[in-house]
Amino acid sequence: MQLQQFKHCTCWHKKVVIISGRQFSARTVNAIAKQAGSDEVLADQLPEDKVEPFALWLLEYKHVKVVGDGGNDAPAMAIASIGIALWAVLVPMLLLKPQTSHAFRMGF
Repeated sequence: MQLQQFKHCTCWHKKVVIISGRQFSARTVNAIAKQAGSDEVLADQLPEDKVEPFALWLLEYKHVKVVGDGGNDAPAMAIASIGIALWAVLVPMLLLKPQTSHAFRMGF
């Protein structure tokens, strides 16, 4: 997702949480979250680490949407109300320009 899309979610008074795996440092993830207006950041998460926060948010908010690459995010997407996997968009890009994978994943 791009930063503008995150900011759009915050305008709707939706809670926006950025959860990152181990491919980016906590410092990088926090900097991106600050620019995006994120409410919360969870960095350095393994796929199985992402399930518990989403389970708790489902209890609190009733509906939770997960947007991710569809790989590491699959366990969280499995319990979410809505799961949006961007992997179908990433595969053609990675095949054409593999060196852009991290930049594309972060929405830049």
